[in-house]
Amino acid sequence: MEISWYGNGCFRLRSQLGTVITDPYPPSPTLRLPKLSAAIVSVSDDTLSDEAAVSRNAHSLLLTGPGEYEIGGIFIQGVPMHSRGHTPVTAYVFEMEGLAVCHLGLPWEAPSAAQTEDLGDIDVLLLPVGGPERIGVQAVADLASGLEPKVLIPMYYSLPDTPDDRFHTLDRLAHELGTKLPEPDATFNTRRKGGIGQNTLLLLECRAQVRRESVSVK
Repeated sequence: MEISWYGNGCFRLRSQLGTVITDPYPPSPTLRLPKLSAAIVSVSDDTLSDEAAVSRNAHSLLLTGPGEYEIGGIFIQGVPMHSRGHTPVTAYVFEMEGLAVCHLGLPWEAPSAAQTEDLGDIDVLLLPVGGPERIGVQAVADLASGLEPKVLIPMYYSLPDTPDDRFHTLDRLAHELGTKLPEPDATFNTRRKGGIGQNTLLLLECRAQVRRESVSVK
């Protein structure tokens, strides 16, 4: 399986069974998705996602909430997160090629013990760094420690060249995890030499079209 990141919560999970796109988003002044197509599109939060940003055929599957799904040998479980009057957020676990990949979305608060148990055993955790009005960085780090995935791949964070005040910066997560930030890779292939590590933090390059903010010099 090959995992690529397109900014915010948008990933492409590509395997021999099919392609999944998570949380495609509408264009912004700084980020724009290239043309993407998929057999499965998942939307964890419709205030952050736009399924129309991805091309789908008549046989594709659009996931917009909790439940159990299957298409082409890919099994998906949607687990509801806390909303407490806010827009509902759904975490998705994709079982592909013998691996469980969890896209946590951007919850408003840390999942309960029961919700964490519902997520099951996770191999690859797509983990939000969070923001001022959403789940906090410390809660994210605690969740990562509790789920014990083999690989952590951050998402929903403010990029250095395209700051976004909805999200925290990546260095705050690294501080809470007590680790240094690795150099980003273009993609992550789960069959790469050496296989998947244990509790490994990986960064992926943003493959969206990035328009850097200009800085005026006075």
